[in-house]
Amino acid sequence: MALIVTINDNSVDIEISDSDTVVSLIDKISKTALKQGELISRISIDGEASHNLPADKPISEIGRLDVVTIKNPLEEVIILFGKMGMYLESLSGGMGEMADNFRMGSSEEANSLLVQVVEGLSSFTSLLESAVLVARTDLASLIVDGESIKSREEKLFATLEDIRKGQENLDWVTVADLLEYELTPILEEWATILPSITRELQKSNN
Repeated sequence: MALIVTINDNSVDIEISDSDTVVSLIDKISKTALKQGELISRISIDGEASHNLPADKPISEIGRLDVVTIKNPLEEVIILFGKMGMYLESLSGGMGEMADNFRMGSSEEANSLLVQVVEGLSSFTSLLESAVLVARTDLASLIVDGESIKSREEKLFATLEDIRKGQENLDWVTVADLLEYELTPILEEWATILPSITRELQKSNN
């Protein structure tokens, strides 16, 4: 039975005689069937999403390979920046309540929320890194309102590290103060400057 390969729901003819594994076939698709700048965002094997590609899985063991791509990665990043701005605004608005929970002794509940906050901010910093790679622009040196993006990143990382140390020491008052008086204004600043970063990315997209 011939292998069925689709890209964005369109069947494509790919010579597979020189590809013996799924990974080698994906590599060939990336090099020969995609347009410049187009990136693979999702892969399904026999109808099941494959988050961790089995590097040595033989092509002979699969019947269908579906590939979904992003044709303009930078455009996707710009859209995500818009959503991230709203997320940061919402996040900064909840810092005071979380800080109060720490001060009132509800550290277990507050720590659970803080884990989610840190994960969200990790996604945000990863998005910044992706923007630099995709746009091929030096965002780190971009000056917005008198301060570079790199300096703002360092300030965010330093504050998160101080919060982590406070958690390790079970110093909930310090954690609460850091959340309310350090992290909150940092998040508010990021939410404010994201439109400027987005405009810089849009220049790269033109």
